[in-house]
Amino acid sequence: MQRTMKWWPLLALSIPLYFGCGDSPQGPHYEFVPAPIEFIDLIPKLDWEQEPLAQAAEALSRADTLAAAEALLNHFTANPPYEAPHGNYSNPVASADELMAGTLTLPTHAPVELAENPTWAEDPLGDVNWRYQYHTLRWTVPLLQAFQETGDRDYLNRLLFLLRDYMADNLVPDPPSDMTWYDMGASLRLEHLIYYWRHLLLEHEVDIDLMFGFLGWFYVHAEMLSHEITYLESSNHGTFHNRSLIVAGLGVPVFLSSSDWFDLGYARVELQFIGMVSSYGVQVEQSPSYHFMQYSLSRSIRNALEQGGASFSAAVESILEGMPVFAAHILQPDTEVPMLSDTPADILAPAYMNRHPLMDFSISQGAEGEHPGERFLSYPETGYVIFRSGWGETRPFVDECFAVFDTGPKGGWHGHYDALTFTLYGHGEKLVVDSGYYTFNSDSWRSYFLSPAAHNLLIDANWPTYTPPQEPQRLVWRTGEDWAYQSAITDLSPGRDWTRHFVWLDPGDVILLDFVYGGDADPRLLLHFAPDADVQQEGSRLHLDVGSAHLDVFPASNPPLELIEGREDPRQGWYSKRYGILETNVVASYGGGRGLEFMTILHPHDGSDPLQDFRLLGGISGEYYRFAVERASGNEEVIVWTATGEVIRTPY
Repeated sequence: MQRTMKWWPLLALSIPLYFGCGDSPQGPHYEFVPAPIEFIDLIPKLDWEQEPLAQAAEALSRADTLAAAEALLNHFTANPPYEAPHGNYSNPVASADELMAGTLTLPTHAPVELAENPTWAEDPLGDVNWRYQYHTLRWTVPLLQAFQETGDRDYLNRLLFLLRDYMADNLVPDPPSDMTWYDMGASLRLEHLIYYWRHLLLEHEVDIDLMFGFLGWFYVHAEMLSHEITYLESSNHGTFHNRSLIVAGLGVPVFLSSSDWFDLGYARVELQFIGMVSSYGVQVEQSPSYHFMQYSLSRSIRNALEQGGASFSAAVESILEGMPVFAAHILQPDTEVPMLSDTPADILAPAYMNRHPLMDFSISQGAEGEHPGERFLSYPETGYVIFRSGWGETRPFVDECFAVFDTGPKGGWHGHYDALTFTLYGHGEKLVVDSGYYTFNSDSWRSYFLSPAAHNLLIDANWPTYTPPQEPQRLVWRTGEDWAYQSAITDLSPGRDWTRHFVWLDPGDVILLDFVYGGDADPRLLLHFAPDADVQQEGSRLHLDVGSAHLDVFPASNPPLELIEGREDPRQGWYSKRYGILETNVVASYGGGRGLEFMTILHPHDGSDPLQDFRLLGGISGEYYRFAVERASGNEEVIVWTATGEVIRTPY
């Protein structure tokens, strides 16, 4: 390979370094004002006193810049840097061939045409997530991996063109996209650049010009990520910031600032994990998928710290120990994650195998790992309450029943206004579901999927878009051998409280007791069903067939019932199982008549044990309620003591 020095002696090429800050951290991105400088300004930022740079420093002292550059490149080539986090493609050649043919497919998005010479202002789908992924550059990884697998230089040449073109078009005073310096995108881009840096050095594919380009780019990114104004401590974005700074300190140790980058990322991440993960080991953004991501980030950061001779403190390790435990319990029996807040239906649980024995048990559906033990768990800090009929001991694992009652607050960008919602799974199917999140675009669809109307809640028809300003208050948590109980209270609308008593009866029945207090209100109970549910209505009672599973929904009284599907105004009956996918589903809306209480049972079954009746037998408001529950398999009286949380079940 010919190594040239086209511009250092003349200082004819400048590398713009971006400093400054943009709008409030609450905004979707940050706009940086560039300060273009030439490479000579980078020289004092390198640590020439490092022993491995002695030869380069000596040449520089003689003003022999070409020899200094050659010595610097020789040092990098002989000492390939830290292996930065990156993605491995199972079939990189196929993905690279698609890129070579001019087609770009980003995860969850439709394929689009990729120009031979991109402007980097492309936004073919009008989608903020597409733009974000585009500017991470991680989609270019298959080009390097295809080159390494086949030796075909066309892949490498295309990668180098895209990297150089991105540098030229984006490191300018007015970058072409709002995503050029989006915080999380810049973090991931820096890590992938360090990954490329290592492997291009190993392949002896770095010349002096490319070396200077990489060095300038590394410095720009690391300094940008060091600024407090770009740091979102209460978001997973901040975790990516911290990991990238640690990686930069390890991957490019020749800068005087390298140790500062590492130390800053280390100090920040220690504090951030204490704030972002509860003492029970649950990520606080109220979205289970982001818990899994945060867990993966913690493992990769731990590995990076070990490379740098550091480790998490005992306090952080203590809370991280709970993360895989929660992950094992929050997985449904079908190994999917409940779609609470910004969680899609297709989290790839098998990717988390061999990380923890409890997770292995859940992911393998009992075939491997360690039995998790508990069936009922309540997480007081983040509000998740988990109910499970079993772990496959007496029936197939996938046929167990499972529910999550969410008594937590809205958490961060990825949480929804869904306090006191729940999901219900049984007999191999999702039955009562969360609506999903659709996209991250700031539009009316995002507003709908965030709103209470898209969840299994009570809403006040007089205040349909009201979002409670305060956290829900958890009341009583209590369990028995074959039942569990959790109650909580939150705002329904201004001046009106709503209390929900969530009662689990083995092997999978749920009784909801919903009461409204504090003045005039028009509450509606919303239940969102799986989009493939066949719903039959008998007055206020519902019978649902969902695949091989069945669900009976019986109110104790006879409230008015409206079934809604795919309504536009006001929007209702929409479901999104993953990003960008939209379909309709049936929503039951109970209410009308200004009733202030709802008593409802949900009975999952396999078809052999339908619910026959559910009646209120009596009780005292605020103390207890007696119900008759009649099933094909037998009848029982259930007393729910709302004052103490005790449940008494008596067959008759």
